[in-house]
Parts: sequence; C-alpha cells; structure tokens
Amino acid sequence: TSEHDPNLLIAFDVSESMGIEDYDGPSSRLNRFLREFESSKLHEDLAEKYRLRFFEFDTEAREARPLDQISPRGHHTDLRRSLEELAQKGVDANTIAAVLVTDGADNAGKDLFGATELFARRGVPLLVVGMGTEEVKDLEIASISTRRIVRMNTTVVVRAKIKQNGFRHRLIPVEITRAGEVVSRKEISLKNEITTVEFEFTPTEEGLLRYKLELPP
Repeated sequence: TSEHDPNLLIAFDVSESMGIEDYDGPSSRLNRFLREFESSKLHEDLAEKYRLRFFEFDTEAREARPLDQISPRGHHTDLRRSLEELAQKGVDANTIAAVLVTDGADNAGKDLFGATELFARRGVPLLVVGMGTEEVKDLEIASISTRRIVRMNTTVVVRAKIKQNGFRHRLIPVEITRAGEVVSRKEISLKNEITTVEFEFTPTEEGLLRYKLELPP
C-alpha cells in the first residue's frame, strides 16, 4: 500500500468488558478477534487494498499501539465521545470506511445518533463487528441454610447452593466473612447448573455475630 491508497479505519474497544472470556478456551473477546484477524487471509487482503489505520477506544479514541500490544484496560466506555474523536482524528477525504470492533457495552449511556451522523455526513460507512456470545453469564447464591442460633464453641454447618450460567467447569472461590475478615474459604468446580458447597466453622465469641457468604471476584 501507499499513502495514496484509500484509508480503512479499524477501532478496537479496549474497555474492561472486552477482557471477558466468554468464548471456548481462555481467550478474551478482544484477544480472540486480534488473534483471528492477524492470522487470517482477510488481514492480508485488506492490507493489499487499503492503508490500514488502527485506533483503540474506551472513554476516548486514540491511535492504537502495535496490535500485539493492545489489551483491555479502560474502566469505562463512552461510545459517543469515542466515535466523535474517531471521526475527528481518523476520517479524511481518503477514508473509505470505519470498522468498530466492540461488545457494545456503554457506561456513559449517551445518545449515539449525533456521533454516527458525523460519519454519514462525510460519506464514510460505519461498520460494527459485534463481540461476545449470546449466552448471559451469571453466578447466583441460590440458597443458604444453617442454624441461626448456636452456642459458643459449637461447630456451625453452612450449606449453600450456587447457581451458574455460562461458567460450567470453572473453578470459583466461595467465602464466609465476618466484618470483612475471611472466616472460611473454598474453591468449587461448577460441573452442573447448581453446585452445593458446605462450610464448617466454630464461633468463639458470644453475642449477635453477622456473617456473609460471598462469591469474591
């Protein structure tokens, strides 16, 4: 390619949600696209026809670093501002199209119509490659059972049912805490839709003691 070839803008969403591993195998949304794009014939074909310009965005758009150094790191996504900045920084008379690689998660919640119009008015098609699976991933503490009143220095048994969707065969931590301190912790394998976990611990103080069962991140 040369500087006279048409420009094709490709902008990658680098917000935290693009780091979610919801495909088969340990591959995030962003890494899956980058791996397949770089190894595919499509990349070669596009590079032969167009001058590829890479951008990345989260709360703003900026020229991207080398593709092997791009990673999800933005805490928030502002699609409108990113699109506005992409149009300002990347679009010129030689731009043939802009491609947005994103999962569509937008923390800012702003209307995108005005931003997309910036591309339409310049005659630049805005194409979106959607990332992520249709399956909604969720973890839920479905139930907890235990005795509410026990004597001091008596063993307490707590049983909890963890319900999962999209986390099958994953290993996750489950904790019982008191005042922010971990009292007991286990790691469980989510082989079925509902997995039962059981804890035993012994209170050594009198009075009203509050415990929490949690699924830490």
